[in-house]
Amino acid sequence: MKAAAKCDASKSCSYLTTPPLNCQHHKNRCRHTKGDIRALARGSTRKILKKLPDGANNEVAAYSKISQDGALRGIMPKFIREIEYKGDCFIESEDLLWRYPNPKERYIIDVKLGTRLVSENGRRRPTAPTEQERRDESINKLRYMKFREEQSSTSTLGFRIDVAKLPSGKLQKDLKRHIKTKEQVLEEILGGQKWAVRKQLRQRLMTIRAGVENSQFFQSHEVVGGSLLIVFDSFVADAWLIDFAKVTKVPDGVVLNHHPNTDGYLTGLDSLIEIFQSYQ
Repeated sequence: MKAAAKCDASKSCSYLTTPPLNCQHHKNRCRHTKGDIRALARGSTRKILKKLPDGANNEVAAYSKISQDGALRGIMPKFIREIEYKGDCFIESEDLLWRYPNPKERYIIDVKLGTRLVSENGRRRPTAPTEQERRDESINKLRYMKFREEQSSTSTLGFRIDVAKLPSGKLQKDLKRHIKTKEQVLEEILGGQKWAVRKQLRQRLMTIRAGVENSQFFQSHEVVGGSLLIVFDSFVADAWLIDFAKVTKVPDGVVLNHHPNTDGYLTGLDSLIEIFQSYQ
């Protein structure tokens, strides 16, 4: 028996009487990237539903605040509403892929922003678990997270390419470990794409950065694990900020700059802009 609805009762929450489309039956149509499978389903035209983990209302609250921040308008998917169906909660938002209707021509790249992320396990490094910790099967959580972040470009560039979906439909998933330099980032994201596409992405990133810097939400909230979704085909390119499940409001009076001394969110954007500017 399904538990009662877990949506935030303090927020306006709509209720479905018919189920959302099952992502398992529409994988190619409803997912953005690997991480979204089983969590996203197509609602209606130009909309998607993202299933929330049990008891997770943090992202709903974040999107509600973001939707009221004029500085972020147009650089994030439009938040529509929170939906409950048979005890499950969903975020309904704009489908960012509707502008690219032909999946055989589009590239989709999920880039995790920030210097503090949850990365994959890796081979032994100076900060890897000690022999004693291995024997005890325990390790300090903070030290373990730092160790895992070293396995990608997170610690050096402030971002990592999490997953890429190619026009062939193939998902490139093991990108965290071997993409660490700016040259590798350029090759993975752009490859042989036309100059017009590269120029569009560069300009878009600069617009996104300005929005984050001027945003009241970002000045008062730490964002860990947020993503930059990049989508392009042979002619048109765009990017948006997504994923706000791990958002924490800082104490009143504190203003964040999102550089390495905090979550490093802007550090990642700055690195990407520098990379795109060097690719003339």
